[in-house]
Amino acid sequence: MNSRKTCGIAVLFSALGFSSVTAGYDLVPLWELRNVPAATDTLYTTYFNDHNLAIDVYSNTEHGVAAWVPCSVDTLKGPNGETPYTGTTDYEDYYLDGTTKVFSHGYDPAHDMNFTCAQPPNSTPIYRLYKYTPQTDHILTTSPSEVSSLEAQGYTFERVEGYVFTNSLLGVLLRRYHINLANGDVEHRYTISSSAGNALVAAGWTADPALGYVSATFNNPTINATGFTGEFNGVSVTPGTSTAVSIQNVVPSTSSFRLGGNAGSSLNRATVAHGAFASNTTSRPAHAVWQQISFVLNTGTLFTNANFSHIPIYLHYASTGTKTDLAYEKVYDGIALVVAKAGARAIGTCASGNTGGQLYIELGAAKLAGTVNGAPTSLYCDSNLSAPLQNNTAYQITFSLDDSANVKVTALTTPNGNPLTFVQGTTVFTKQYLSKFSCPSTPTANMSYCGNPFSNDGFPVANTGYIFRALYTGDDSSESATVSNLKVQWLDVNGNVL
Repeated sequence: MNSRKTCGIAVLFSALGFSSVTAGYDLVPLWELRNVPAATDTLYTTYFNDHNLAIDVYSNTEHGVAAWVPCSVDTLKGPNGETPYTGTTDYEDYYLDGTTKVFSHGYDPAHDMNFTCAQPPNSTPIYRLYKYTPQTDHILTTSPSEVSSLEAQGYTFERVEGYVFTNSLLGVLLRRYHINLANGDVEHRYTISSSAGNALVAAGWTADPALGYVSATFNNPTINATGFTGEFNGVSVTPGTSTAVSIQNVVPSTSSFRLGGNAGSSLNRATVAHGAFASNTTSRPAHAVWQQISFVLNTGTLFTNANFSHIPIYLHYASTGTKTDLAYEKVYDGIALVVAKAGARAIGTCASGNTGGQLYIELGAAKLAGTVNGAPTSLYCDSNLSAPLQNNTAYQITFSLDDSANVKVTALTTPNGNPLTFVQGTTVFTKQYLSKFSCPSTPTANMSYCGNPFSNDGFPVANTGYIFRALYTGDDSSESATVSNLKVQWLDVNGNVL
């Protein structure tokens, strides 16, 4: 899938502290991208085309999402009437939809990224400016007078990047820092993390006035799902019809649901989903250490179904809307348990042959583990069962994950409760994957992005979403597999349910 494609966001936000005020607006990610060759400029942008241009052309490194902000339209002028930058031919803000150009904030409008981008109450615009050679620097400011001052210093107004709130009840503070470099250059960084900010100051950075208040999480009570065919959180979705689907704090169904339905033919696996449950965030109780998802899988003909692809079961992730195929999304992080055909996916046959089903561990696409048979992969065989899962058999499967990327997996046959054995010879698979995440427990100032809530370089301890999704490559109307008693729970250090 083209990594430039992602999903639409439709947000209805209730302003805390203002019970009579409800504002509807679109939240977008504020990406952080650092220029590695020069190491003197960090770009922050809400435009996905700018994100791709920075990576593809200017060799920037993506550091994930610094915050979520209400988006603005790309035609807004600067505070002094400056003309906005609207992208390049190859990385444009408008995409052709037939014969009509559609504003999509740099995203592919085929995935419903068509924003209204109205300014919310109690907010102010974020102005982005840029200074080129001999010193390079991107800077964000909400001050019209600072815009004028920066322009007098050789900066050029680029665009209105979005909005920040002026009221502390509407978000968390987005702090700005700068450092004067030896070559006379200056660099600016932004973070919502006080500890990351302290690390910057300790390394010689100076704290500037904060920009304002932003969202630390993706607040998304509902989404307009049109990107695939199937069941999403119990609601039937079709590609051509926009359907409002609840996603935030979704409690999965414990009743039985069938992993199948007439999805039609010639649809790719990104659009055919049956039995999809996904939440944005869940409330984390005090003393919680483990997050756990469990379910009973009655396999039916799953592992001989030619159109069955796999079932990713993610914990700790950030959803961006209609799309839930996390391995191909940019705003996510997490670790998944994957149910798939033995020998399927990109990892070869592992240790169990090519018949039946198998359990894999999958890390987010930013955590590629290297290559298998010459192909990059984020899938791991070490969670394989000694004997593959079989058709027409019921299994109780449990997957647990903590903030240190420790994983626990068990699989039992039901109703007798006989445990299955993993290739290590144990009935409980355990492993820590923290080494696959580059952020240390105490980041240095140069790793301030590790304090970002959805950094692609850090394990998301504050991200508490989950997803269960059955994926097919085409018509699966004959599938007889079912799932029941799907639960997502928090556990304390001793494994007690909270």
